[in-house]
Amino acid sequence: RFAHQLFGYDPGEMVGKSIQSFVPDRFAEVHLQHVADYLKEGESRMMGEHLDTAGKRKDGTEFRFRATLSMAKTPIGSLVTCVHRPIEEPESRQQ
Repeated sequence: RFAHQLFGYDPGEMVGKSIQSFVPDRFAEVHLQHVADYLKEGESRMMGEHLDTAGKRKDGTEFRFRATLSMAKTPIGSLVTCVHRPIEEPESRQQ
């Protein structure tokens, strides 16, 4: 899926928004610290290394996803890419 679909936006609506717009409010402070630490360390996470986290859709609902990060240093600063994969919730068992 594309990020805009995962987060419930129309194509282009996410452009220019802060990453914090997509983080549940209760995790905002912790997320900012994680981002600062990641940028400070300057290390890319190898494929297969990931972080399970929560996202906030446009309508305010939350969902769990797995993020894999990669960073590249450029002449104008660091470029961070993130691959998001939703974590499917287990289906209720019928008895």
